[in-house]
Amino acid sequence: MDLSVNNSAKRTNRSYTVLIWLLFVMLICDLVEAPIPYEIYSFGTTVCCFLFIIFNNKYLNKKNIVYFGVFCICIFLSAFIHMSGIEDMCKIISFLSILLISSSFKIGAKTVKRLYYATLILGLALLLFAPLGDLNTTIIKGVPFLNEVNPNTSAFYMYSVAIISIVFAIKYKRKNRLLNIIIFSIATFGIVLFQSRTCLMSLLISLFFLILFKFIKGDHKTRFLAILAVLGILFAYFYAVILFDIVGGTGQVEIFGKDLFTGRQKIWQSAFLRLDGHYLFGIGNTLAEGSENVAYTSNIHNQFLSIMTIYGLPTVIMFILCLTKFINSLVDDKKQYYIILSVSISFILGCYFEIYLQMFRSMVCVINVFILIIGVFETGGMRDVKCNSAGV
Repeated sequence: MDLSVNNSAKRTNRSYTVLIWLLFVMLICDLVEAPIPYEIYSFGTTVCCFLFIIFNNKYLNKKNIVYFGVFCICIFLSAFIHMSGIEDMCKIISFLSILLISSSFKIGAKTVKRLYYATLILGLALLLFAPLGDLNTTIIKGVPFLNEVNPNTSAFYMYSVAIISIVFAIKYKRKNRLLNIIIFSIATFGIVLFQSRTCLMSLLISLFFLILFKFIKGDHKTRFLAILAVLGILFAYFYAVILFDIVGGTGQVEIFGKDLFTGRQKIWQSAFLRLDGHYLFGIGNTLAEGSENVAYTSNIHNQFLSIMTIYGLPTVIMFILCLTKFINSLVDDKKQYYIILSVSISFILGCYFEIYLQMFRSMVCVINVFILIIGVFETGGMRDVKCNSAGV
């Protein structure tokens, strides 16, 4: 693994800490629908990230900066050509920016604890009072308790809490371990309560690999993540275009009272149909669910296919390259590597069915997961993990 910095060389920086807290505060503002123009969430976050990179570039991995720069050129060019997908572009850039920055900077031990406590408090608030994932709507309209839950917000937040808690349980011992196991159980219950099959699948996958990688020795390689990301696009094509007539339909397999085949294949079919002849720069953010003649933001329900559809093939290739490179740069020893790899696998597989990075709330949740997991390792080590545990 090519790293220009390691944990001992990582810096604590007030600006970085403020940036992380800013994201969390903006997440809360978004959830309660504070009277803030939504452009501030997207454009404001991106501007802050760019400024940080500019003023601290000498501490960052130079190769990663080049990868990031090429990605930005690709996505900027596509967005400019279509004058579309600009807000989503900012969210994706912000996500990659934080991963890039976090490879060289860290938050202190006190910040890790405070951020973790804040994450738990917000998770409890969502669990008890926000069945729609929207605290303001719940309070004003008096939404019935835990009714009509939005799985794309509350459930994904429960997934992030569950991931963080189980990693903290691995890190700590005795009472702290038991407490985090209890929190993990409550968060898992929240996922089931909120009826999110994708989040439950991702959580189970992360647990499977957390156990598996404790017994697998190897070098630090994230090629497997890149392969999984590419397979996300191939999976959508295989399912929607080739096998839909065989495995599709209704009423065949039900999970949480929902048919396993709920119509995503129609969206994916439309995406591939519209992409034909436009693979270089994509078609812009104009793919509407149920209609190909209406231009507005739509949910393609596959992160990698979504980026390719909106911005083109070169952009999604650079995104996958940056994603895997930056995740690889987050860690530099075998103690924590298999943890990050397991979490990354579950996140990427979840992206087969959702566009987490194009929704500000879930994008910040993903960042929060990586920040806290890396943070808890960097603030005291991990005595419980075998030194020769690695990944694939």
